Amino acid sequence: MVVTSALPGTLINQPPVSEKWSALPSSAASYTDDVSRLLRALTASEQPEWRIRSLDVGRATGIFLISASDRAPIYRDHRALVLKMYAPALAPPVATVLGQYHALRRLRAQLHGCSAHGWTIMVPEPLHVSESPLGLVMTLAPGIPLSASLERDRWNKALLISAARAIVTAMQRVWWSGDLHGDLIFQNILCDIERRSISFVDAGVMPDCHFSTPATLWHPSVHDFAHILADTSTALEDVMPWRDRNRKREFAETLVVTFLATHRSDERRVLLDQLYECTRLHIQAKPSFKLPRLLAAMKRQIGYRLAFQTIARMRRNVERTI
Repeated sequence: MVVTSALPGTLINQPPVSEKWSALPSSAASYTDDVSRLLRALTASEQPEWRIRSLDVGRATGIFLISASDRAPIYRDHRALVLKMYAPALAPPVATVLGQYHALRRLRAQLHGCSAHGWTIMVPEPLHVSESPLGLVMTLAPGIPLSASLERDRWNKALLISAARAIVTAMQRVWWSGDLHGDLIFQNILCDIERRSISFVDAGVMPDCHFSTPATLWHPSVHDFAHILADTSTALEDVMPWRDRNRKREFAETLVVTFLATHRSDERRVLLDQLYECTRLHIQAKPSFKLPRLLAAMKRQIGYRLAFQTIARMRRNVERTI
């Protein structure tokens, strides 16, 4: 067991602890041993039992919320921890996870606690990177994924516009510094409507991402928006031919239009040209683990069409303003 402490701290080996996994979905079973090993190496608590809840479990990663049964601090003064675990067969190099740690740390330094258009911006604090098992430990960020919130929460037009302005205003601080989020999809933007908070999570650029290629000269904003458009254009439940538009794609368009409004008309044209090229590359490279090859190809073709339609609408709006 090797743990890399990215921040000062003491790691103490503890006797085995008991975890309650019975309430977790079966997809979390493959992560049971790794989560247990990481907890035993990380925590100095004598707490005999943990509360473990899966936040998002997929084939490549599993994200778990950890708390003590008596609500005592688990690590330092933190009463809850979030563990992002990587499946060994699909895990990236540890250097990539360290890169995600540092990207999240920079994002937190730039945005955490800021206010924008009536919303408070939050970013979780990264605490540790574990090499074996491979995992990232961080604090809990409030809210639920924006993708889920847009489907089930009560959003009116004024709320949508203010949230879009808050996200763009916050991210402009990052882009102006030459940095980027790296995986800005609605799943990685958490929202709490009642408390008016927006949280950015899961920052960092993966090695197979087009932005990591030295020859790529796209503006950081183009890369981040391309992630959003590629994701909303290829979500299988949202790309059926009879559903030409939905709230998530409309909100993605609102984000880009809000950003373009801060630029001159000639700059908007260049940004839209880059956005179209970057979005196509992201759709082309997007993995489809659970889909047959033919269905994955059809999904990408529909994604190309929807992304083209979205950018074409924005391009027409730009031309009318010239």
